[in-house]
Amino acid sequence: MRKLLMADPEFAPGSSHIAHVPVSNPTGAAWTYNAELYLVKDGKYTSSGIISFTLPAGASSTIDFPITMPAAEGTYKVYIDVYVAGELIAAYQATEDVAVIGVGEFTYSNLSCETVRIPGEPKFDQWLHVEVDIKNTGNVAETRT
Repeated sequence: MRKLLMADPEFAPGSSHIAHVPVSNPTGAAWTYNAELYLVKDGKYTSSGIISFTLPAGASSTIDFPITMPAAEGTYKVYIDVYVAGELIAAYQATEDVAVIGVGEFTYSNLSCETVRIPGEPKFDQWLHVEVDIKNTGNVAETRT
C-alpha cells in the first residue's frame, strides 16, 4: 500500500464521494485483500464498508472507496485498514484530515429580466438587465457571485 492522496479535504455534510486509493502488492504471490476507508472524530466513524480486491504479484492499481460524509460538522481523521485472510496487515492514516463544513442555502425570488436596446444602435448592441432577490436561508455565511 502507498500513501493516501486527497485533492479536496472540505466536503458538505451527507455528500457522497469516491476516494481513489493507490495500492500495490510488493510480494511474489497474488493476494486477495479486504480494505476499509473510514473517518473518525470523537470516537465516532463513517465507513466505506469493506472493499475486496485481488492484486497479482508485483502489481499496482487504484481502488475506489465510496464514502458518505457524516452529518455532523467537524474535522475527521482519515484511516484505511487492509486485511488478508482476516488478519490486519496494514493500517494507514491520511496525510490530511477531512473537514465536513456546512453549506449556504439560498432562495431566489422576484426575478425580472429585460432586454434594453440602445436607441439608434444595431440590434446586436442590446444588453440584458437582470434583477433578483437572493436570501441565505442556511445556517452558514457564504458568498456567491
